[in-house]
This record gives sequence, structure tokens and C-alpha cells, in this order.
Amino acid sequence: MAATKITRMPDNLAAGSTFAHEYANEIKTVVNEHSDDIDLMNESISNVDNTSDLDKPVSTLQQAAIDALKEAVGLEPLADFPADGVIALDRPGGRGYNSKTINAALAISVASGSVEMGSAYGILVADGVNVPTLTGITLWDDTIFDNTAGVANHWAASVKNGVAYLSWHQLPA
Repeated sequence: MAATKITRMPDNLAAGSTFAHEYANEIKTVVNEHSDDIDLMNESISNVDNTSDLDKPVSTLQQAAIDALKEAVGLEPLADFPADGVIALDRPGGRGYNSKTINAALAISVASGSVEMGSAYGILVADGVNVPTLTGITLWDDTIFDNTAGVANHWAASVKNGVAYLSWHQLPA
């Protein structure tokens, strides 16, 4: 379909002049000539999928790439803090544990299979009574577990030169 050219209307055009009427007729002609195109465009717009990006599905190839990346850097969902207190330091990317309130004696130790630069992290909430003990783990920089009831003690542990270290950190309320 050939394009139709509409000449620009002069800025100083007086309303009701002959040229204004001709210009208006020219516009009507162009619209009429392209009405099928306009209808098709309106139909196409009504068929647009407005699904948000977050709600769009991930392709099989995309999911495979995401899974490979997560595996390469060691990401995985948070795990429940082990009832026996044995934490795994087997992933260089870190293993995260869900928050847990201490409500009994807890000895924290390192699982076998730890790897150099393996790490883990989580939060232990104090109950005001029990203080976790460390078995086979060196306390890093004399950090302390705050036993005030309700205090969230953030912890991080890692292996360096074959030695497991753990540090405690409390964030201000």
C-alpha cells in the first residue's frame, strides 16, 4: 500500500479558510484509505498479553541455566537449623539456615566433609536461658552470643586452612 503524504498546515492558517477545509478533507481521505489498517492495529492491540514479567513462565533452557548457576555458586533454599547442632560447611557459596530460637542446650559442631572456604550462616534467637556451645569450632574475634531473650544472634561460619571458625553478630533493634 502506497504511503499518503499530508502536507503540513501553516501555523498562521485562519479557521474556516479554504485551505483549512481542504486540509481536513485530506485527513479524512487518508483515514478512509487506511481504515482497514487502523482496524487491524486496534485488533492487534486488544490481543496484547499484559502479563507482568514476574508472572511469565521461565523456559526450560532458562531454568537449566539458572539451576547451573545456582549449583556453580552454591545457592540453595534455606535449610532448617539441624536439631543436633551439626552445621555443614561443604559449600563455598554458603549454606543458609532458617532462624531458630534456642530453647534447650545446643552444641554447635561442624559436619564431616567440610571444604576449604565452605561456609554457612543463619540466625539463632536467644531464649534468655541457654547459650550454645561450640565443639570443634574456633570463635572468631572474641565475638559473643547475646543471651538476652529475643535477641537475634546472626552467625557466620567458614573453613580456612582446615580450621572451622564462627562469629556472632547482633544487629541493633
